[in-house]
This record gives sequence, structure tokens and C-alpha cells, in this order.
Amino acid sequence: MLALFAEKWTWFQWVTGRPQIAVLVFFVVTLLMYLADLSKAKISKSLHGLLALSLVLLYLNPYLHRYGQVAMLAIGQGDTFFLEMPYQRKVYLIDLAGKINFTTLLADQDPSKSWQLRDSESVAERQIIPALKAAGTRTIDGVFLTHGDFDHIGSFGEIAKAFKIETLYLPIGMDADTESLTTLQEAIEAGKNPKMKIIWLKSGDQVALDQKTNLQVLAPDKSGGGENADSLVLYGRIGLHNFLFTGDIDGAAENALPSLPVDILKVAHHGSDHSTPADFIERTDPKIAWISVGKDNRYGHPADRVVADLEANQTKIYRTDTMGAVHYIYWPKSAKIDSVQSN
Repeated sequence: MLALFAEKWTWFQWVTGRPQIAVLVFFVVTLLMYLADLSKAKISKSLHGLLALSLVLLYLNPYLHRYGQVAMLAIGQGDTFFLEMPYQRKVYLIDLAGKINFTTLLADQDPSKSWQLRDSESVAERQIIPALKAAGTRTIDGVFLTHGDFDHIGSFGEIAKAFKIETLYLPIGMDADTESLTTLQEAIEAGKNPKMKIIWLKSGDQVALDQKTNLQVLAPDKSGGGENADSLVLYGRIGLHNFLFTGDIDGAAENALPSLPVDILKVAHHGSDHSTPADFIERTDPKIAWISVGKDNRYGHPADRVVADLEANQTKIYRTDTMGAVHYIYWPKSAKIDSVQSN
């Protein structure tokens, strides 16, 4: 009866994430004790109280852990980064990659080809939404979109329907990209929060993720059409390390960035040969490089030259095509990086 009730009333459904071991054990033991006591004429008040407490702890599970994280999700050829502050005080996303369904486009152009259509999960259904729910995400405090390419904004509509998004952050480099802006506005109106706040960002701005974490906007500094060169560039200390998120900017734009200490570099444009020049690597001296890239992609990303230059700098490389999702997990005095597969 409880299961049928929970299925019928969607407002009753909880996203608990992966329960902590102590919370899960307490819930299971309490539930077993409760079920064993059902044969008695009257269940003790203390057992009712324990069951209620276990349910409360299960509901609060996402807010009980002390760690925060930055995750590079394995979504194929594109970018999606998940930022979770400690105790899940705030949740943010940088880019929401989508994958163009060429079969659907073909059927739209030629209805006689509709027989070729097949059911297939989108990037949002297959990777992004499960990752968010596994973390216990219920509300997204902010989404940063770096520019207008589909492999950076394509899943925004689906995520806006699945989660309430409080704020959308856009670079002024997209303010002339009317096609992408129209698509985003339609997605907002069809999503869970049609009154979503939109904030335009330019170089010199700062965004407070929580009381201890700020992101500085390093680019763009002028209006644009949402091209690679117009990408939003974000820099900040998250946990114990300095992150630089570069969108799809090219080498010229990277060399124009200020000299700042970089521990973890999100390699621009999925490791394209047009980005991440050797002098930029030498100047920033990143200790770790993250490359979000699809396996056997048709662009040849990441370029051999980029990988070689990073290795020559003794930069440790994490890439989603060979290692899966990558998680930077931090506590007040320590941090670690985990990947789905070892290099």
C-alpha cells in the first residue's frame, strides 16, 4: 500500500542519493524489527519512533556528508561538470552536453525514412540525470553555460524539466546568439521553474557558490555570437585546489588570460590542436588536466600534440574516453581524485 501510494503521488517521492552505510543499516534494521513486530497485537511506540527517525535520516541523507565534489561526467563528446558544495548546501552544473540524433533529423527531412527511427536514451537520461540523482540532487542552484554549441547546452531542456533550476548563468559572449537563446528560453518556460533567474557574466565578475567558494569570470569581455572564442572561462579555488574551466576557447584566448596558479585545468575544446598551446601550459603549469572527450570521436580529440605537451610538463591527465567519470572529492583538510577506471 505504501509503495502504491508513493508511486501515485509524485510529490511524495524522495531523491535520497546513495545512502551512507550507517543510515542504510539503521533503516534496514529498524524496518526488519518493525515487520517482525507486526504479528503482535500492538506495536510499541518506541518502534514507531525509531522507524520515523530512520525515514527522516534517509530523507536527510544528501545533507549529512561533510565532503564536496567536482565531477567531470562521462557524457561522450561534450562537457558536463557537476559541482556539489559540502553538506550539499549548493549544487551547480557547468555545461549540459547533448547529442544530436541524426536519425531523427533524417526522418524530419524525409518522412519515408521514419522506419529507421529507433528508441534511444538521450545523454541526459543515460548519464546526467542518473548522476545527479545518485548524488541526492533535488534542486540545482545554478547552471553555467559556456557557449552555444549543442555539445555544451543540448541537455538543458531535459534537465530543466527534471529539476528545478534556480539561476542560469550565461556569458555576454552569447548575447547575440539568438538561436540558442530562443531554445533556452523555450526550455525555461517548459521546465519546472519558468521564473528562472538569468544572470549575464563578463570578465571581472565573481559568483559566490557558497560562503567559502567563489568563481572568478576571466572571459569573455565583449558581446558575441556564442562561438568557441566567446566561451565563458571560470577560475576559482574549490576545496584545496585551484580550478580553471576554459569552455572551448582557442590558444589565442588562453594566452590572453591572466597568469594564475592552476592545479586542475579543464582542457579547452576537448583537447583540440587549436587550443592549449605549449606556452600556455608552461605559464599556468597545471598539476592535473581533465579532458572531457568521446571515445573514438570523429574530430580526433584530444590531439596528440596537446597530450604530448601536457605530459612534457609532467601534468597528470584524466580523460573520460579511457577513464570514465572523474570525481574530485574534498574535505576541510584533504582531497582525492577518483575515476571509474584506472589509467
